[in-house]
Amino acid sequence: KTLIKLRNNHKALTFGDINITDLSDDRLISFTRESEGHTALVIHNISPESVTIDLSGTRQRELLFSTDPDFSTVVSPATLPGFSTVILN
Repeated sequence: KTLIKLRNNHKALTFGDINITDLSDDRLISFTRESEGHTALVIHNISPESVTIDLSGTRQRELLFSTDPDFSTVVSPATLPGFSTVILN
């Protein structure tokens, strides 16, 4: 229900074009969704290991959703636990 509500409240997640982004790490799948000037960045860690990601070069820093309650965009690089997802606005 949380993800459905999030999708319905953010145009980029509902109607946005999908653009694959390269984070240069085979353990991560990431993409942006863009619609009417709104952009969301989705990052999935598909490995069992934690992965450090550098968010300093991204425009999207507001955390919309994380499967890890301790994930923070305040610290960069940030650590994304294994098999987790974050969505940034």
